[in-house]
Amino acid sequence: MSAGLDAHFIDVRGLRARYMVRGSGPPVLVLHGWGASIEAVYPIVGGLAPVATVYALDLPGFGRSDLPPQPWGVEDYQAFVAAFMDALEIERPA
Repeated sequence: MSAGLDAHFIDVRGLRARYMVRGSGPPVLVLHGWGASIEAVYPIVGGLAPVATVYALDLPGFGRSDLPPQPWGVEDYQAFVAAFMDALEIERPA
């Protein structure tokens, strides 16, 4: 994915996060691995977009999203993802 991708930014829990949305259909949320960004999951997004509305998110501290205010654990990232889903009204993603 190039720097010119059609990405969006949203403020969630006081942090600015980059995300993208592709396709239409049932919602699917794709999360990158540790140390990566949405560029790493772009092939997955492209493969699922013909059959689903695919959301990809740069988690805090990765890609072009803000750094968290202190080191985060799994629970912090889980709460952030849940708040992101609430903000975009993503219900029951695969």
